[in-house]
Amino acid sequence: MLSCDGYFKRLAGAVTITCLVSFAIAATVSWFAISRASMREAEERLRAASDDIRKEIAACVDEQLYYIGNAICRHYKRPEAMTQSIVDEVMDRYNIDELNVVDSKGIVIAGAIADIGYDMGSNPKSAEFNRLLEGVTTYCQAFRGSIEDPRIRRKYAGIAFPPPAKGYIQIGFEEDRVKDGIDYWFGTLAEGWHIGETGFFVVANEGTGLVDSCGMEDAAGGFVHRKGDTLASIGFDAAAAPGDPDTFFTATLYGVECLCLTEVCSFHRFIAAIPLSEIRGGSVRTIVVVVLVLLVVFAAAACLVTRLSALVATLRRYIAAEAERQEKDLSMSKLIQTSSLPVVFPDTPVFKIFALMATAREVGGDFYDFYTVPSGRTFFLIADVSGKGIPAALFMMQAKAIVKACAFQYEGLAEAVAEANNRLAENNDAQMFVTAWLGAYDERTGEVEYVNAGHNPPLIKRADGSVEWVKGKPSLVLAAMAGTRYRAEKLVLGPGDSILLYTDGVTEAMNRAGELYGEERLEKALAAAGREFATAIREDVAAFVDGAEQSDDITMMALDVKPVIKE
Repeated sequence: MLSCDGYFKRLAGAVTITCLVSFAIAATVSWFAISRASMREAEERLRAASDDIRKEIAACVDEQLYYIGNAICRHYKRPEAMTQSIVDEVMDRYNIDELNVVDSKGIVIAGAIADIGYDMGSNPKSAEFNRLLEGVTTYCQAFRGSIEDPRIRRKYAGIAFPPPAKGYIQIGFEEDRVKDGIDYWFGTLAEGWHIGETGFFVVANEGTGLVDSCGMEDAAGGFVHRKGDTLASIGFDAAAAPGDPDTFFTATLYGVECLCLTEVCSFHRFIAAIPLSEIRGGSVRTIVVVVLVLLVVFAAAACLVTRLSALVATLRRYIAAEAERQEKDLSMSKLIQTSSLPVVFPDTPVFKIFALMATAREVGGDFYDFYTVPSGRTFFLIADVSGKGIPAALFMMQAKAIVKACAFQYEGLAEAVAEANNRLAENNDAQMFVTAWLGAYDERTGEVEYVNAGHNPPLIKRADGSVEWVKGKPSLVLAAMAGTRYRAEKLVLGPGDSILLYTDGVTEAMNRAGELYGEERLEKALAAAGREFATAIREDVAAFVDGAEQSDDITMMALDVKPVIKE
């Protein structure tokens, strides 16, 4: 018969074995569950990244078609002005595969369709374009077979003639021609997209197999892409790749084993990849936490300090990784902000434009732009998007593109600003807005037509050195409310006069004592500066803040009318 000591020894042994077996089973089950969860998370990241790239390409192609269509509609102004001979000439000029002119009743009155008089409403696909007769200005369809030959895949876009005309044009581009228009954009596409911590994109020409760009970073922080790399040389076998773009597979790219997702879009192959080491590393970190919890349950309280130390170390790694990710987001935001701004400034015999931006560490949404619109006037503006970070930078790019499109579409400044406001207000779930000062300068008369959409008032420096404010009641900021009407006003710049535009980063620059630079100091600095006053004001602001951390972008733009040189 067993003694009590023997019984408890056996019981203790049985309990110990049970605990060990239970621990092993729980750890194994947790390992497989967490590994699968990490793999599913990686797959979702790859799928989301591929969808984002596909949307970017579609948006790029659509904007290309809208730009050409708007140029045609603005030039001819109404459908009846475009005869068949004009259509043929326009198709040759813009290298368009199909161009149809539709009148106010939805009937084709000229174009590439063999049967002139075709009713656009007679076919469900073509009938979708008749919404352009109801106030919609642009509409674009996906690639599909053309009416003439379904084997020819074309992308169709419709653009309405500017009011009061009623009607629209439908333009079609074949895939081959669209490819020629967007090839340049793929050169650095992959470098701007990252997946997780170390995931990356590879973009290659499907025909030649040459790698256009790669977002994988080397140890020095650069990109591993080398000129002459091919899909085969980096380890990708296109023949063995799945035909289904939603099928995940593994491949060794640049010597790194990766989980991949690939598809061919716009004649380019996109490979989204996440190194398996990152996926497994995430599983390991998670299972360590689970094992520590299990050990706390099954082991003695003496191990508590060790477990807590391990948890703290894991938390520190997560905090460090998050800080690194935020730093990358900040760098990307600055790249988005600065790369979209023009760097070549106009310098004509009559006037010149100069602008500068000193970005803060925390990215904002300042931007400026200038271009010559169809009326011959020079359109120039400065703006500031609410908020900071990547959302502000992305909204800034959207606002910049929309304002430019409207400036080319509408001859009247107030109408162009109103339409830009309506487009920005659509689907503005983030409730962001833009303050802007927009002007159209006619160098023949010196007249500047302008709209102030809730922005800081500019200053004018006259040829005699006097300084005056362009004040008045500003209109509502852009994107705040659709349907807002904007009031255009006018001023005149004579020879030797200049106008200074700026954002609130100038007047709200703060020194160590908490004082703001303010409008009074800005006015005095402008009065004391020479003709290169933007740079002088920037230096004066820097001297005022005296090393205090900059919290907002400092952005300025100056339009300077050259003085008349007397012979």
